[in-house]
Amino acid sequence: MTDTWEPSESDIAWVANLVRMMKDGAEWGLPGNKTVYKIDKKNKRLTLIEGAVDGMFFRNKKCFAKIGYEVME
Repeated sequence: MTDTWEPSESDIAWVANLVRMMKDGAEWGLPGNKTVYKIDKKNKRLTLIEGAVDGMFFRNKKCFAKIGYEVME
């Protein structure tokens, strides 16, 4: 099944604000999905450091791409 989800303007604004508030090297956790990401502002990367590569990972990938960030495993 193909995920046809696309981020809304509010989703994009939310992640842009999240990145703005976080310090470089900070970790962002999603307890409901049991995932943790590490942010690299210099290289514009969000790296999955704990959790599964699942539908939420791919949705984060789409959303963060809209603000110029790459989401990596």
